[in-house]
Amino acid sequence: MVKEKRKFTKVLNETTGAYGMRIVTVEILSTGKNQEYKVFNDIWYPKQTADSLILVLDRLYSLDSRFRLHLGDIETGEDWLEENDVIGTMEVTNGEIKAPMLLATQRSTGGSLIYTDSIVKVVDIRSGSVLWELPNYQMPTFEVKQRGEDGFPHDLPVEYTTAVFLKGENVANFTNPERANGYMAFLRSEQQTTRPIKKVA
Repeated sequence: MVKEKRKFTKVLNETTGAYGMRIVTVEILSTGKNQEYKVFNDIWYPKQTADSLILVLDRLYSLDSRFRLHLGDIETGEDWLEENDVIGTMEVTNGEIKAPMLLATQRSTGGSLIYTDSIVKVVDIRSGSVLWELPNYQMPTFEVKQRGEDGFPHDLPVEYTTAVFLKGENVANFTNPERANGYMAFLRSEQQTTRPIKKVA
């Protein structure tokens, strides 16, 4: 007798949405909680994920293209300026709910889940072009202070000459302005490394 495979979810309802997407409500059996998803080409996305974003991610997945994610507040459009787990290719998890995940390199044996309901912008790594972004997307404004200027954190070791601020908070410090510019350019997706540059447009 073949042992029945254990189920972790139960489909409660299913309808059809735009572009043939399935709108599925499932019960997570371990918690009894219900969750809603959009399912496109057998990949499950949180229902809050924009249809247009799903189409972009699906194309990136089919082409095995490298991209850069910008995560943030989808209500305000403000970028959180995440530095880690934001560049790679898309793969899909195993299991009953096949969720999108990010692989840093082709040699990666595992990755991190992509929280598609927190994406505010997607950038193509090769061309640097914006593939998708929220209509209200906002990049926070950086403020840079040099040693000797008002507000520079004077408790820093003497080799640090340049401080970067966001919303009045000191978020990073560097030994020269070029390194600070490289850091800010990376967060803006103007370049895909933090290599030093002389200035940021």
